[in-house]
Amino acid sequence: MRGTDRFYYVPKPHNGGAPFWTCRKKCGYWEYDDGTQQPPASTAPAGERDLAQGYLTLEEYCGAKYVEAFQAAGWVVQQRYDGRVGQKRRALGFPTGGGRRWRFIDVVEGGSKFSSVKGYVACWYGLTQAVEIAAATGQPLVLCNGESSVVTAQAEGVAALRGRVGIEFGGAAFRRRGLLDGLRAVYPPESGAIVIALDGDEAGRTAARGVFGAAGDAGYDVAGGGLWAGVRV
Repeated sequence: MRGTDRFYYVPKPHNGGAPFWTCRKKCGYWEYDDGTQQPPASTAPAGERDLAQGYLTLEEYCGAKYVEAFQAAGWVVQQRYDGRVGQKRRALGFPTGGGRRWRFIDVVEGGSKFSSVKGYVACWYGLTQAVEIAAATGQPLVLCNGESSVVTAQAEGVAALRGRVGIEFGGAAFRRRGLLDGLRAVYPPESGAIVIALDGDEAGRTAARGVFGAAGDAGYDVAGGGLWAGVRV
């Protein structure tokens, strides 16, 4: 079982070693994460806690309006080990077709933003629901940048999905990872258009250009743009 998403290697104790841990050479241990640990309750009055320090609950993260949508999608607060900083952190775990992923919601200097189960495979997130929304409403598919964007946008009736294209890879990953073939299988070019709504920074624009070309070469009508006003991206 070692090496799975439930077990992780701790190179040193979380308390730094004192006073009971002594080791002259490289040492560590394996620890089991049962996923049930919950974050401590906030002691600050409602609405007064500094969210710049991170989120404690699902409602703080997504807002009361979208809690049910996130819960229906399987998002839960858990503890997840972040190897970049060598400690457990507060995260939102959620299922995907390629394996479980976590979005860290605390603030740790130098820490990761996301984590994936060992063996995770790049996949579409929200594809089935997005195609159903598009078919029912006649709107195009909207390719957005994050899984949380998909949940909130779909809750607003937007045919949003995420493809794990990889900001740094753009259209190359879109082709190489089989995402384009998976899209064609359920949403061929004649079904409708695709709107690309990735982040507006330079990395996002670079990825968007790559995906724009890949989808266009595959026969899709492609446009760039943002999500509907009021929908978190």
